[in-house]
Amino acid sequence: MSMKAPRRLEPARDRGADVDAHALGERLRHLRAERGMTLNQVADGRFSAAFLSQIERGLARPSPANLGHIAERLGVDLETLLRTTPREVDREIAELRLTEARAAVIRDEPARALKVLASLPASLTDLDRLDAGLIRADALVRNGEYDKGMAALRTAGEMRGADTAEARVRVAEIACRAHYRRQRYHQALDALREAQGIVGDAAIDPMTRSRFLCARGMCQFMLGNEQAAISDYEAALDASGNLTDLSELGRIYDALNIAHQSLGNLAEALTYARKSAQIFEVLQNGRSVGQTHHNMGELLVRQGNHDEAVAAFERALGAFRSVDALGPQAYALHSLAGIALQRGDLDQAERLAADAAAIAERCDDRTTQGDVAQLRGLVAVERGDLVGAEQHLADAIAAFDEVGIGRRLADACFHMGSLLQRRGEESRALTFALRAYSTSREVRLDR
Repeated sequence: MSMKAPRRLEPARDRGADVDAHALGERLRHLRAERGMTLNQVADGRFSAAFLSQIERGLARPSPANLGHIAERLGVDLETLLRTTPREVDREIAELRLTEARAAVIRDEPARALKVLASLPASLTDLDRLDAGLIRADALVRNGEYDKGMAALRTAGEMRGADTAEARVRVAEIACRAHYRRQRYHQALDALREAQGIVGDAAIDPMTRSRFLCARGMCQFMLGNEQAAISDYEAALDASGNLTDLSELGRIYDALNIAHQSLGNLAEALTYARKSAQIFEVLQNGRSVGQTHHNMGELLVRQGNHDEAVAAFERALGAFRSVDALGPQAYALHSLAGIALQRGDLDQAERLAADAAAIAERCDDRTTQGDVAQLRGLVAVERGDLVGAEQHLADAIAAFDEVGIGRRLADACFHMGSLLQRRGEESRALTFALRAYSTSREVRLDR
């Protein structure tokens, strides 16, 4: 008998020796609680309840014989006793759900990301807790809950591990997005400057660096610095190297398309537009598919190919409707109205512009509202409704002035000046003409 017992317990010693004491303790406590047993009932006089309590807290490790006794009292075999612990299970669940939430954010499905985060296990490591906090802040921002998103970001920024280079860049990137989506482009750029000195750190993940550079390029573009934007986009491509984040790659190509269009480099723009369109069609990302086709439509308009442009804008509108993206829907209708205006179809232009305005009013996007109001003003001018045109242009100027977009503001002021001159109001016309000139000059100096 004494010869057989050690041989029977030897495998348990080999297996149990590699089990973390805290993990084993959690497993014992979990199994005991499941069975409604007390410490004394499990110890059963073989050892004290206090000793078993120490084992459960990871402060003591049982001998093979005592481990065998515990397994017997709990009614399980040693394999079950040494199986993955609740903490390890929670860790696996946390990793899976964080990955799922991160993917939902990348797909621009913030509501889905927030739902996944709500199902995370209560027990998280410090790094997982920080990751969850940053994903939550990003999802709230993308969901249009900017104040809640910034509050969540501040909370995440105070967590353990938030002082690392990687975390600081992520915090800056999310803060930038919050300001950018509210058309506060100077503040967005300032947020990125907080981490600009560490973005080249070797510890920074290449895709994080790429996203940072792309975000900075987008801010530069919206502030009228197209060439600086292109430099940042190209640097973002270099930073991503051979990594295969297709969503990010598609966004960079799309951004390069827009920037080159703005500079009149239509051949380069078309090359990047085609690349981004191919990527997003493969990914079947509704919002990105819509944006890519919309940008393709704008390029085709500049090339004078209105029929293909209409088809592109209609594809964009369908994609935006599939994901209920209100602001982009308004832009697609705005673009279709613009083509109708160029073709002289004022009835269709007015109808499409009114539809765009109705949708724009439902979203918190002053840039979209300003663009639609300006187009409605131009349609009204063509119809001879100069009073209505003045009101629409005044709305556009107010919107662009609020968000601080110099180029758009200068354009709206120019149209207002032209309208007032046509009405014979020379003094007011001169005021808006001078404002258009000074705003344009400020934009050029900012570059």
